[in-house]
Amino acid sequence: MVDGFPPPTIPAFVRFFIERVPGIRKLILNELKKVSYSSDCLKSAFFNAENAPRQVRATLLDVDQRQLEHMLTLLMNNRSRPAVPKQRTLIVWGAQDRLPNADTDVAISLHQRIEQSELQIIPDAGHLPQVEQPNAFVRVIREFLQEDSSVTT
Repeated sequence: MVDGFPPPTIPAFVRFFIERVPGIRKLILNELKKVSYSSDCLKSAFFNAENAPRQVRATLLDVDQRQLEHMLTLLMNNRSRPAVPKQRTLIVWGAQDRLPNADTDVAISLHQRIEQSELQIIPDAGHLPQVEQPNAFVRVIREFLQEDSSVTT
């Protein structure tokens, strides 16, 4: 798991209004754009927003309507939360993740809920530690996999 957490569950009556009441969907899409696709989001997602890859920057700063619709569809999907893994699990988290509900306290809570988990918090990284600190990210993955192979042999 890399800095991941299931989206919140949206109650059925809220989904009903978003899907059927004229104007509500457009209002929600506008708010989603402000919150999730902006320079503020870029600053929250990255420890150093200047290091954000060009493609990520372009996506966040120049979102099109299809992307917004897709994101809202994902949020509205309302699938049940995935089962807690039973096998050994590596959780990789950026120490400076400033997105809502994504700070290190959330990582620690997730780690405590997954019995056979290992938590690696990567310094100087935000929501995308694999992008901001690729060498550190690969190192923790390798160490985890090496430990796993030594356990099974």
